[in-house]
Amino acid sequence: ELVTQFKKSLEALKEGRMYVASGPSSLQFVLDKCVIKDTLNNSEKTMGEEISLKGVPQLEVSGHFLDGRIQPVKIKLIRNGVVIKDFEVTSPFNLTYLDEEAKADKKIYYRLELSTKAVGVITNPTFVNFAQGG
Repeated sequence: ELVTQFKKSLEALKEGRMYVASGPSSLQFVLDKCVIKDTLNNSEKTMGEEISLKGVPQLEVSGHFLDGRIQPVKIKLIRNGVVIKDFEVTSPFNLTYLDEEAKADKKIYYRLELSTKAVGVITNPTFVNFAQGG
């Protein structure tokens, strides 16, 4: 079981399906979900993956602390290296955001930066291509 989990962890690392957390409570924080979803067909991809969209990109992210703490979390949504939206939520959280201003004429990427008073998190990017007519 431990060997299987180790192999899965190495595979996730190799494929970029990961995030980095630092700070005194970094081992307590879990990013449960961080995906870009296609609003037309509900397909979704996570960090390190690429999705071909027909609809509008929708970000879905959720997280919590293992010890159950309720704490403010600041989230920066970054598209192509530029912060496009700031969110303030409270853990545990579920967040959905529809990026209606994304340009469908080029490849883009999204990533997140999350911060609390005891944790900083940076995600790997999720890459987005737009299908013909999307």
